[in-house]
Amino acid sequence: MEGINEIFMVDLNLNIENYDFDDDLINRVAAESKPLSRIYSIDHQIVVIGRGGKPAVELYPENIIRDGIPVYRRYGGGCAVVIDPGNIVISVVLPVKGFTKNRYYFNLLSSWLKNGLNDIGFAQIETAGISDLMVEDRKISGSCIYNGLDYLYYSSTILVYPDTTAMEKYLKHPPREPDYRNHRNHTDFVTGLGEYHENIEISSLIKKLEKSLDIRRLELKES
Repeated sequence: MEGINEIFMVDLNLNIENYDFDDDLINRVAAESKPLSRIYSIDHQIVVIGRGGKPAVELYPENIIRDGIPVYRRYGGGCAVVIDPGNIVISVVLPVKGFTKNRYYFNLLSSWLKNGLNDIGFAQIETAGISDLMVEDRKISGSCIYNGLDYLYYSSTILVYPDTTAMEKYLKHPPREPDYRNHRNHTDFVTGLGEYHENIEISSLIKKLEKSLDIRRLELKES
């Protein structure tokens, strides 16, 4: 798979790697032509920037370099994020031919994710913006999509115990934001499931989500 950083000049002394955590999933969908998903956590803190993101605009590179935080560029768009062991990543790859309707798939997958969380007890979660999930007007999940001609890749991060201190330290205020953010800083804008439910254990929540988010139940017909 062609490295997506080849079309960007990596500056500011940042070593930006490709976000390849789901490349094997993408390759399997290409070979088997059936939907696949993965739910996981990352055991260390990383910064992830969107396909078209500019490090000088979205990041505090001096803080990232000083703290030795790995930086990755994802296939999908959107602004930079911090992912750490207090988050859960949900990735989906669908066999889709040609450039397709991203808004349709954002809506479909955001609803699938919301309903899966509702089913295991997080009833207060609602959709927001283009592809976010929120609780009481605070962001609890953000997503991105990439269309690879013969597949569609979707990845969402669920905040359980977000490290907002790291967000403020590594991420500038995003150059684009949904209306419901209302110019709030990272700490005031995001929240985690752990603020609303006590004693959430990440590995147990992953197992519950693997049952409630069965990709075989996803209805792929466009209306």
